[in-house]
Amino acid sequence: MSIQFDNPYTGDVEYFNDMTKVKAYLTNGKVQTYILGEELVIDNPSVKMFEVYSESRGIVRLNRNWMPSGV
Repeated sequence: MSIQFDNPYTGDVEYFNDMTKVKAYLTNGKVQTYILGEELVIDNPSVKMFEVYSESRGIVRLNRNWMPSGV
């Protein structure tokens, strides 16, 4: 599955063409896991970090400044 993350603070974009899942680490200590086609929380202020699992890039960690913006 393909997904894109944008960082509005720096203007950077990260593309993942072979994402298998995304974990969203929340400020309350919970972890939300999104597998393949599930909807990601687009603007969740309680997300402190995303972990994107990619077949070619392994695990990529993105801080709270990054937002999933599309597939």
